[in-house]
Amino acid sequence: MGRGKKYQPSPLASHEEEPASGAATTPASSRPSPGPSPDTTIVVPCYNEAGRLRCDDFLSFAQNTPETHLLFVNDGSTDNTLALLTGLQASLPQQVSALECKGREWAKP
Repeated sequence: MGRGKKYQPSPLASHEEEPASGAATTPASSRPSPGPSPDTTIVVPCYNEAGRLRCDDFLSFAQNTPETHLLFVNDGSTDNTLALLTGLQASLPQQVSALECKGREWAKP
């Protein structure tokens, strides 16, 4: 992102809902109202992290740093990672987003 542009978080998105532009989004009607733009976005890649994902620590961090947004990217996990990320997002929808990717196989032309 260029300088001066701020990331606008969106709720859990899937590549199955691709708009014409190719970006993964969900319909505007199902998005939470956008809050103020965060000063910092932390991207957390996840693949089969259900056994290691410390949800309480992430929630505590987000609650104590309201200027920070956490963006979790689930890269085709085959365990319970996506369910945990969805729960995190539901807990703090203005500060936590989860993006579902389909992994490497999905990206092949």
